[in-house]
Amino acid sequence: MTKRRLRKPRLKTVVIHVVAWSVGLAWLIPFLGVFSTAVRPLNEIALGWWNFNSFHPSLSNFVAALTHPTISMSRGYANSFLIAIPATIIPILVATLAGYGFSRFRFPFRDYLFLSIVLLMSVPQQMVAIPIFRLMNDLHLYDNLIALILVHSAWGGRLQDILEDRVPDGDSRSRLGGRPPVHVGVE
Repeated sequence: MTKRRLRKPRLKTVVIHVVAWSVGLAWLIPFLGVFSTAVRPLNEIALGWWNFNSFHPSLSNFVAALTHPTISMSRGYANSFLIAIPATIIPILVATLAGYGFSRFRFPFRDYLFLSIVLLMSVPQQMVAIPIFRLMNDLHLYDNLIALILVHSAWGGRLQDILEDRVPDGDSRSRLGGRPPVHVGVE
């Protein structure tokens, strides 16, 4: 049986580990503050979450937030899903159709249109917020979920991933593999 020698840790390794653990532990402090604030009543945290003179944790804050009569978190969660799901699906569908169209079809000014789309993606959202608001106002699309879905779809509709690569479409790749175009995307 051979003896294994334990290597002495280098100073650089020790310093890296000490710094990494220090940063990790420092990141725990805000988490502990938020957690302590969430599970304690207001009168206990009024002088600061770090004051542990009296500590009576409970889940009453969560119950109160979920069942508040006028501002219910459960309604907020439902609205978030009603907005987020369509605002995710719509840009994916639009980007997929646009990517397929750009990769499959040849048409006049195709490259200029593609370049315009890529350049317009670099415009910050803050620059188009007021024109979008005016357009939505003119179309009477305000104070409803449809308006929020459309705005989030437009801002989430980055065609960048599909359009920048310009990969061959599935139809031509399937022909290269010997499969008929009907089986595109079906494995």
